Amino acid sequence: MRGFGRGNGRRGVTLIEAVLFISIALGIIVGGLVFFQQASLAQRTQQTVRVVQALRAEADALYRSTGYEDGDLIGPLVAAGAVPSSALTGDPARPVESPWGGAVRFEVLNFTSFGFYMTLEDIPPKICSRIAVYDEHGQGVLGNAIFRMSAKYAGGASANSPRTDVYGDAGAAHRVSDAGSFCDGIEALTIYYKTSDPQ
Repeated sequence: MRGFGRGNGRRGVTLIEAVLFISIALGIIVGGLVFFQQASLAQRTQQTVRVVQALRAEADALYRSTGYEDGDLIGPLVAAGAVPSSALTGDPARPVESPWGGAVRFEVLNFTSFGFYMTLEDIPPKICSRIAVYDEHGQGVLGNAIFRMSAKYAGGASANSPRTDVYGDAGAAHRVSDAGSFCDGIEALTIYYKTSDPQ
């Protein structure tokens, strides 16, 4: 009987050790997956910022001295070589796309002679909440001279007329806490930029 008890004790210790080992292994695997997802999200966010800032800076440089007309800016920017190669699709219908595959639209504002607006379509809410932030001076993750952002959401009145919310006015700061609720359920983010009057 004494020998039988010792055998069970050894077996019990072995089972406990096995369970602990499996638990630790699962924890490492789950932790690795979470780390990979966060790293991938951070990388796509950084790529998005680079594309947006490159387009914004080049558009300002190209059009500041020539004046502004209503219309698409993507074509001239692609022709000028201002678009990072990783964002080029080769498709004339949508020549520039974001790191997550959504189209990037960039146009002169049709209600003013000194601004642009850029739309990032199909933007993941987690990326949106990291970039839809700017201070009261218009300085933000996506550059300077931001004076407004708006969002198109799913679940609007119809597929052709989705709900659109304007996010902010000039002189107002928009922080991460604002961006979280603003980006929830988002389909497209539009950033409005002011720029200098043509010289």
